[in-house]
Amino acid sequence: MKFTINKNQFLKHLLDVQRAISSKSAIAILTGIKLNVTKDGIYLTGSDANISIEKMVLSKDEENGLTIHETGKLVLPSRFFIEIIKKLPNDTVDITLLDHQKLQIKSGQSTFNINGLDADLYPIIENIESDTSNTIQLPTFLFKTVLSQTMIAASTSEQRPILTGIHLEIKNGELIATATDSHRMSKRIVKLPNISENVSHDCVIPAKSLSELTKIISDDDQLTMVLSENKVLFISENLYFYSRLLEGNYPDVTRLLSQEMTTHITIDANAFLHAVERVSILSTEGKNDIVTLDSTASENIKLYTESSEIGYVEDVLLPTAFKGNGLKIAFNPNYMKDALRVLSGHDVIIGLMDEGRPFTLKASDDELNQFIQLITPIRTRN
Repeated sequence: MKFTINKNQFLKHLLDVQRAISSKSAIAILTGIKLNVTKDGIYLTGSDANISIEKMVLSKDEENGLTIHETGKLVLPSRFFIEIIKKLPNDTVDITLLDHQKLQIKSGQSTFNINGLDADLYPIIENIESDTSNTIQLPTFLFKTVLSQTMIAASTSEQRPILTGIHLEIKNGELIATATDSHRMSKRIVKLPNISENVSHDCVIPAKSLSELTKIISDDDQLTMVLSENKVLFISENLYFYSRLLEGNYPDVTRLLSQEMTTHITIDANAFLHAVERVSILSTEGKNDIVTLDSTASENIKLYTESSEIGYVEDVLLPTAFKGNGLKIAFNPNYMKDALRVLSGHDVIIGLMDEGRPFTLKASDDELNQFIQLITPIRTRN
């Protein structure tokens, strides 16, 4: 193995692949990054058994500044290797395999020799065969937008593993994405271009996997999703991103959204967000992270919180429209801030039923309920 490459481009590709690597892996070789140098380019692989990323660094892409002198393969300790590449003094890196498992890295007057592992011992990543029945073309920008709007509600607790994922359904020419941690929910429906209404798929993908995917794919790329029984493969330009699927049945949330709200408050999302941010300064310092919305005075709504240790704060807002009965409802301000941030730029309608029932938020112009946030209130003694 021997090649020369642009340092910054190489580092970018390495950092993308590193997203799949865990330093705490029980399989020692999976803490490393696999380099497979062929006559066409370098194939980089990282995996933690849940996520696997393969990146192709091609010599035909001029920005890589890649010249292949000799082929070969090796697994290198990812953290040390990437730190070395980061600190190199020049824009160009020369990398040479000195013997079976020792690699030399040279740039300017700096030289590093590091030990690697036999690449043949690296676990094989099984490919997913693609055909018309399991392959979907996704507009990347649209898909990333949908994920950013829903993954906020995915659970971070492994107590119910299925809730750590995002439920993706493709049916009737639409993509339906749902996430819930049982305290809040986000559901987004978008029309997919160039897809038959007869195509139907249903899977739950770990939110962590999808979060890592969104960080390394370009908005301009076309994304291909290939499904198997227990894995999903996303293919973008020079990138293969594998993730396991979560097993089990995702909870049916349609019942929660079928309930008729009796009170509707229309308000500017940004103004409401800023008010929640101000009031929650005090709530986060107290023992209970709770903010109360009081709409009993229909001409305005009041947000307030009280801490026996610190004091009291309130913020009053004028709604754009108000319909129904006034209510008091307490909520987790962090959930509300997350929901408002993904709805920002719109007037939002807050739909309320009573003080103990989940309430909804959606854009005021969303007549078809294409994007709904649902939050479970907090019961208080007052």
